[in-house]
Amino acid sequence: MYSSPNGCDVIINPSRRFQTLLKGINKPGDCHNSPTPPQWLNRQLFEKGRKFCKKYFVCIMFSELLGLIIGSCFKRLVLPTIFTKYSNTPNKALRRYVSTVNRTTKWFEEDVWDPKSRGHEDIMNVRMIHLKVSEQIKKAPTDVSLIYEKLECDFDSRCPFNSFYKNETKSIKRVKFNLDDGKEPAEYLSQFDMALTQYCFIGLIITHPEKLGLWWTSDMEMESFIHFWRGIGWLLGIEDDYNLCNGTYKEVRALCLEIESKLVMPNLIEPNAGSYTTSDTFMRGINKLIPVFSYPSILLYILTIFNIPNFSPYISWTHYSYYLLLRFIFGFLFIFPLFIKLFNNLLKIIIKIYKCRYTSYFK
Repeated sequence: MYSSPNGCDVIINPSRRFQTLLKGINKPGDCHNSPTPPQWLNRQLFEKGRKFCKKYFVCIMFSELLGLIIGSCFKRLVLPTIFTKYSNTPNKALRRYVSTVNRTTKWFEEDVWDPKSRGHEDIMNVRMIHLKVSEQIKKAPTDVSLIYEKLECDFDSRCPFNSFYKNETKSIKRVKFNLDDGKEPAEYLSQFDMALTQYCFIGLIITHPEKLGLWWTSDMEMESFIHFWRGIGWLLGIEDDYNLCNGTYKEVRALCLEIESKLVMPNLIEPNAGSYTTSDTFMRGINKLIPVFSYPSILLYILTIFNIPNFSPYISWTHYSYYLLLRFIFGFLFIFPLFIKLFNNLLKIIIKIYKCRYTSYFK
């Protein structure tokens, strides 16, 4: 039995695996495991997963982009971002996304288990950053959740889609888990948060592959993809019990679908100021790099994936045309593998040009 946001106790039949994830909500996000290959690691399967990531590079980067918007719907995930001010301007947000692309590219192209590789070094840097941010939040002189209260004051007047959320989502079931268990202070960047972040990065690839352009993947390829990210999670300090990718393709997909129904969809239709502010700032940065990536077009794409209707009348024809172009690319062009290869190279060229033009952002 869990508490719903309105204070009523409701039972929504969580699976045992889902309940295990929830137990990690106040466990530190780094379990201090050794960044060496664990006993369960299948190197051959891991390498197949790495090749899979290289093959569908643009699809995975698009999944991460959508995941950043989804993740901003969770107070637990977005508060550290707001607190650190790493993405509080469009330029900073763009730098963060490009840095994420650079990091994951290294993970896909190098042996992350080799302590001398750039990929391994980069993962250790990310792990150190997580630890540092977690400590900064704990030592903050005031409760970081107060940041949210300030943002909420003028949310209704600033969010252009507020009428959509009020008028068009009334019939959608709103029962969801309350992730705040009342413990003070809350543990941000917890094991649960890390698992939820894993979902935000790759969950849509597992549950809705065809919506992201992966039309011809086999179950074995998905098994390798999941095993790869289980290994990445281990290197980032995620305890195996809380690693989203601990299990078979069928088991992990079922867990991801449960996360969508119990956490993602209810939060998508109940936005907050932190969600809108972070997402809007982030997408204004990305829009400088790729114009068709606007906040309204990406939000519509996400809502369409989850079959949440009636949002399109609330956006302009320009943004709707961007959405249609994305649907054409991922829903039709990528049926043909040649176009995936083409867009893989195109994205890498765009990122390279950006880094050359704005080298000061990466000093």
